[in-house]
Amino acid sequence: MKIIGIANPVSGRRGKRDLLDDIQACAARRGAAFAWRWSQSAGDAARLAAQSDDADVIVVAGGDGTINDVVNGLKGRGTPLVVVPLGTENIIAKAFEFPATADAVVRRALEGRPLAIDAGSVNARRFMIVVGVGFDAEVVHRLADVRKGHISHATYLGPLLSAFARHEFPRLVVEVDGVRVFEARGLALVGNLSRYSMGLRILNRASAEDGLLDVCALPCDSRGRLLLHALDIARGRHTERTREGVVYAQGACIHIDSPDAAPVEVDGEPAGVLPVECRVCPGDVRLLVEERDSAVLARWNGREGCVLC
Repeated sequence: MKIIGIANPVSGRRGKRDLLDDIQACAARRGAAFAWRWSQSAGDAARLAAQSDDADVIVVAGGDGTINDVVNGLKGRGTPLVVVPLGTENIIAKAFEFPATADAVVRRALEGRPLAIDAGSVNARRFMIVVGVGFDAEVVHRLADVRKGHISHATYLGPLLSAFARHEFPRLVVEVDGVRVFEARGLALVGNLSRYSMGLRILNRASAEDGLLDVCALPCDSRGRLLLHALDIARGRHTERTREGVVYAQGACIHIDSPDAAPVEVDGEPAGVLPVECRVCPGDVRLLVEERDSAVLARWNGREGCVLC
């Protein structure tokens, strides 16, 4: 078996090189051909994935942005992935309980079963977690402007406070499968997973296996209302606020536009401004899971079972 590792040396915190060396040594002990390939700049992991068409398995070591790059490099090729969580949030790794020890990573690469999950595409680029429009996207843009190397949750504090003080809430128009469902100042998120940054569940009905994208649009025109939304999200009550204009919907195609220069983020990386058109890519990505993970996946997806293929 040939395993190719794609690693981002600046994901998350420092001190992870020993783990990557241990993974390579463990794979060699089990008779697998394994080699790390190192991304050098933004988007480089996509190029490395595109050049890995002879790999039986790709091990992705990095954060959610690195996984996004690899998925885009594969372009639906279906090479199964194992994730080594090295980023700040590691949303995908947490959602599917990917291990952070060398033995467990190699065991999953050699013995895991492929789980087909949905991806999304936004303006022809794939995403795995979320497309954010408005306030959270401005935080991501501001972080990118000041980021230098490794980051932690504390690194977000300055960009968060700066965005909170200066954000101008854009006017949004959201359409789901051609039907207009929201038109107001506010923020919106589109995605496949219920988990978001800091463990929040903004898209709390989302499943990576239902062939649909979820969207949550929240009307907001002031900092006070933004704080109230944050409290509701933390309590899991934001989707109850439909009488106050909150919209939660599902569909295969979600279009968001604005007359304003509304910022966009994709899987935690800056992605320009509106408009965006998000489409679901059913079963586009394969992750390697263990048999015992079926209960984990059912819990995350809010279902009684999962589909292993």
